[in-house]
Formats: sequence, structure tokens, C-alpha cells
Amino acid sequence: MKKLFKDYFSVIFGTGFSRGISFVTMLMLVRVLTVEGFGKFSMFFTVMMLVWQLPGSIDAVYVRYAKAGAEAERFAYLRTAFIMKVWAFVFVCAASYPFGWFLSVHVFCKPELTGLVSMAIFSGGFLSVFSTLSGMYQAQEKFLIYSIINSVFYSLVFFSVGWFFVKKIILTPFDAALMFSIVAVVVGMGAALYLSREMKLLVAVSRVHFRNMFNFGKWLFAETLLYVVLQRLDILFLARFADYHQIAVYSAAVRIAMVASIMTSAATAIFMPRGCASLRSPQHLRTYFRDAAVVTTGLTAMIIALIAAVPALIGHLFGADYAQGMTAARILLIEAVFILLYTPFSFIFYASGKTQRIFAVGVIRMSVMIAGLSVMVPRFGSTGAALAIAASTFTGLIFAVVMSMKILMSAHHGREHSRGKAGQGQ
Repeated sequence: MKKLFKDYFSVIFGTGFSRGISFVTMLMLVRVLTVEGFGKFSMFFTVMMLVWQLPGSIDAVYVRYAKAGAEAERFAYLRTAFIMKVWAFVFVCAASYPFGWFLSVHVFCKPELTGLVSMAIFSGGFLSVFSTLSGMYQAQEKFLIYSIINSVFYSLVFFSVGWFFVKKIILTPFDAALMFSIVAVVVGMGAALYLSREMKLLVAVSRVHFRNMFNFGKWLFAETLLYVVLQRLDILFLARFADYHQIAVYSAAVRIAMVASIMTSAATAIFMPRGCASLRSPQHLRTYFRDAAVVTTGLTAMIIALIAAVPALIGHLFGADYAQGMTAARILLIEAVFILLYTPFSFIFYASGKTQRIFAVGVIRMSVMIAGLSVMVPRFGSTGAALAIAASTFTGLIFAVVMSMKILMSAHHGREHSRGKAGQGQ
């Protein structure tokens, strides 16, 4: 338990630092951009984060094999994961402009966003390569280094935007997006050079390791695609059905809810290695759920306090122009509680290797969210988007609990059957 709290606070303070300076960066951009300009930049940031997170399943698969597989093969799986990331990066860069044009013209119906969206896709590709370093240290449970690496990008963009803010230089959405893109390229190339030197990439990747990671990860990648799109689908629907002012207001609500997402992200990072090992024995499983219950209870109490503070936070940090986002912010904070409850059960699927069930939960959430956003966003704007997100996450939580309980019951019966056979043999 002592190690659990030490690891958790290493991650939450590291994540809190990176998200905190990202939050302050956004506040500075709110001051140097118009409300509509901040709405346009929010579209860039949303797409960049989406592309950044999409190859994250590769890191998750690596963590799984590093923790559940043989210690001697950890390095080989890391090399395989990095090569897969490079392939994904090449594809993303080649598709950045065509896909950016398609999204802007045919999905968002805002052709003026083509340059920003294309730049966001390109930047996200570099950041996905950079995140390989995080996965490497997460698997080793070196959470202090993990947290430091995760703060590098946000720290650099903070200082870049801060210089213009201090000098009181007015920025356009394109100026802000360009700064983020330059930093993304720098950190992505730095990580690629470091990993290339450490992993001797001229050595051929083992087909066995690639096949193992691909077979295990194909459903996980599909689920990650759904999960990442689910996280950004609200903004994408607002881009289609609302103006830039509504997008900006909702983005302010998301920034308030980001405080809770720091907690949920830290819980995910800590519990992934433990969850992957939870089915090794009944003792592992009991310890895992005990630790999860302690952390989840404490974080839920903190989120409830945040819900009460929403009016003051939006009023002081963003101003009266963003007051319409108060209800949405509160709903998104409630949704964060559902995520906390979902997280421990989701890693049971990792431990059992039944990643297709994670994908099934994602499909259910996607279906509920699309239906909710289609109905609620045109009617209620930013509040409707938040309601749809919360309903989707709650539905996914219910299905995840039911499915994981079936896995646990099956594992229990399997152990009892094995004991019975052993007794008969004696």
C-alpha cells in the first residue's frame, strides 16, 4: 500500500504539473485570442490530441507483455512497439493534408479550418512517437521519470505561449497552432533519435514478437480508436452543428473538468501494471480491488468538491463570456466519477487477454454517444454534448462490470476445477 501511494502521488503530481501548465497555457490563449479564435484553436488542439493518443494502444500492449511475459523479452517487445509506432507515424504524416481537408470540408463544414486541422494531424504524429518513452518507463514502474517525460511537451508550449503573453502580443489561431506544432516536432524527433540509438534498429524485428503484439493488440487498437474518438466526439459534433462561440464555451468546461481527468489519468497509469497481473492468484486480485477501492473513494470526494466550485472557477478564470459552460462543466465532472469506477474493471480484460470485450464496451459507448450527441447538441449546445458524454460513460461502466464479473467467475471455477483434479490425482 505504501508503494501504491508513492507511485500514485508521483504520477498525479507529475500529471497535475503537466495538465496544470497546459491549463494555464489555455488561460493565456483565452486572453490573447477572441472567443471565436479560441474556438478555432480548440479544434486544432482536439484533433492533435486525438492523433497523439490513437497509437497509444501499442504502448499498452508493450506494457502488458513487459509485465505478464518473460523478463528477458522486455527489450525485444519495446523494439517491436517502437517500429510499429514509426510505421504509424509515416502513415499519419502522409495523410495529414488530405485527411485534414476532408474533415474540414465534409465533416465540420468549415473549410477555413483545413490548414489548422492538417497541422494538428501532423503534430499528433510526432507526439505519438514521443509517447513511446512514457510507455517504456511505465512498464518499468519508474513513475517519477514517466511523469517528467509527460510534462516536457506541455512545459515547452507553456514557455512559448507565455513569452507572447508577457509581451502582450496578439496571436491568431494559426500562430498558436504553429507554436504547438514546432514543439511537437522537436520532442518527437528527440525521442526518435534517443530510442533509435538505444535499440539498434538495424537488427530485424522478431516475427514472433510482432505477431504476439498484433494478435493481442488488434482488438485493443480498435478499442483505443473508439475510446479516443469518444473523448473528442463531443467537440467534433459541436464543430458540425454549432458556431465557434459554442465550441469555445464548451472547451472552457472541458478545461475545468481537466482537473478531474488528471486524477483519472493517474489512476489509469498506476493500475495498468497491477491490473495486468491481477489474475495471477486470488491474493493478487483481492489486493488489486482493495487498492482500487481506496483510491477511487478518495478521488470521488475530491471531484464532488470541484463540482461545488465550478461557478467560481469559470467566473474567475475565464470570465463572463464563458458562463454558459457551468452546467456542462458539472456534468463532465460527474462523468469523471464514472471513469474512475470503470478503470479497475477495464484492466481485468487486459489480464485475461479478452481485449475484444474492451472493444465491445467501446462500441456500446460509441452507439449511445452518437445517438445522444445527434439529439442533444442541436437542441442544447454545449450542455447537450456533456449529457451525451456522461450517458455514454455510465452505460459503458455497467457493461464493463457485468463482463468482467463473468471473467472473474470463470477464472474462479477454473481454479476450483484444477484443485479438484489435483485432489483426485493424490
